Amino acid sequence: MLDFNHIFRSVATAFAETIWPTRCIGCDLPGALLCKNCLGSLETINPALACPRCGAPNGWLVCTECPAPGSLDTHEEPIPTPFSFTQARAACSYEGIVKRIISSYKDKDELRLAPIIAAGISAAIAGRQLGEGMRPSARTDNSVACDAITPIAYEPPESWLSWADAIVPIPASPKALKRRGYDHMLIIAEQVSNSTGLQLMHCLSTGTTVDQRLLSSTERKHNLEESFSVKPSMAPPAHVILIDDVLTTGATTSAAASALLKSSTQEVRVAVFARVW
Repeated sequence: MLDFNHIFRSVATAFAETIWPTRCIGCDLPGALLCKNCLGSLETINPALACPRCGAPNGWLVCTECPAPGSLDTHEEPIPTPFSFTQARAACSYEGIVKRIISSYKDKDELRLAPIIAAGISAAIAGRQLGEGMRPSARTDNSVACDAITPIAYEPPESWLSWADAIVPIPASPKALKRRGYDHMLIIAEQVSNSTGLQLMHCLSTGTTVDQRLLSSTERKHNLEESFSVKPSMAPPAHVILIDDVLTTGATTSAAASALLKSSTQEVRVAVFARVW
């Protein structure tokens, strides 16, 4: 739900648009918030080559970001994984324009970027690469022609659409909700639900925590311990896809997944727009 502060900022933004026209957050050219050239240059992740456990790019064989299932330690014993969720997928690498998209959306009230983030998460859920088969051709102006490219010979991962019973967004903390005036992931989740047909359940709540971006990996884990809970009288289904904007250490999604698993959920998978690695 939008509050008065957000409405005021939206009106102010519309007024400012008449004085300072929209420019691309990637290349600063006027005309669009994200031009087609910059949209086509996003560092997308091939889901067939990513780590199936944590979503890191090119980690399908040996992942440097997490102990994947089946990995062995020096004594040839299985390494326990630190995650409560079983699989994760990400649409893009957290770098360059992708970082600007997320920061502009979350911290600068650029809600017009929500469809791009939602499209990335929807593609990850379906096991597709964002913009798969399309690349921008060279142009001297701000337009772009997308030409089909020769596909890489690989076996695409299965879609989660038939597996999942619902999508559940990571809820904004009370402090973040007060600062922004809206739940940034709930807006994304509504669009993902519309595009995928999956049921949206806003069943998680969270208490006050320190901004995860300010903490180390160990501090993130302690900061989020017992921070999520399932809302009373809401029983999440057996198979849930947690969605968030960024996956860094997995502390946030693991904490949220643990809360779901303590309720009625049997398995949790994660889909995000960007993966830090």
